Amino acid sequence: MRITYLIIILVLITSSVFAQPTTLRGQVTDESGALVPGAKVTLQPADGAPKTAIADGQGRYSFAPLPSGNYTVSATAPDLSTPQAFKAALLAARSLSYSDPKAGGSAAAYFATLLERLGIAHDVNAKATLGRNGHHVAELVADGTAELGISFLSELVAIKGVTIAGPLPAELQNHTVYAAAVALASREREAARALMAWIRRPEADAAWRAAGLEPSGR
Repeated sequence: MRITYLIIILVLITSSVFAQPTTLRGQVTDESGALVPGAKVTLQPADGAPKTAIADGQGRYSFAPLPSGNYTVSATAPDLSTPQAFKAALLAARSLSYSDPKAGGSAAAYFATLLERLGIAHDVNAKATLGRNGHHVAELVADGTAELGISFLSELVAIKGVTIAGPLPAELQNHTVYAAAVALASREREAARALMAWIRRPEADAAWRAAGLEPSGR
């Protein structure tokens, strides 16, 4: 099994609105109803240039002043597809969270090192809230403390109120691989082999993925 680092936050909404001459306000949520802080919101009038805003820690956005008219509001997650885009998303976020490296977790240690590699450790850490673990990181995103959270997917999927934006870019990814073996001194070697075969059977892949784990190649 292997664990992949992922970034929380994704938005998948597009809607049409009618605005009175004042302020247009809204709140971005995903299909499950989870708030989406840090989303880029675009307001497109029927005529004229679009306006953009970044949703706050509670997924809220506003545009003002606006004349009466028809507007289309859409929201998208930050582009995380390349190292450059990922770096830009971290710098653009007003707040974020990852696990405290002093707690000793591998995700936290790797991400802290990655920030140094990208040359943005000072800027990111100045606005970061360190979590006790990956679950706590997700909770900080869910309650609006952080716009973005970075940790293992397996630590995030159980927390309600967050949405997975996607993995780190392939060039920056760092998989954690779990392996199983039978001890030479084991008195239940056949039973151990049977358990390992049962865990690795193709029918179990869906259950592993639902738990945030990716089955390794067979």
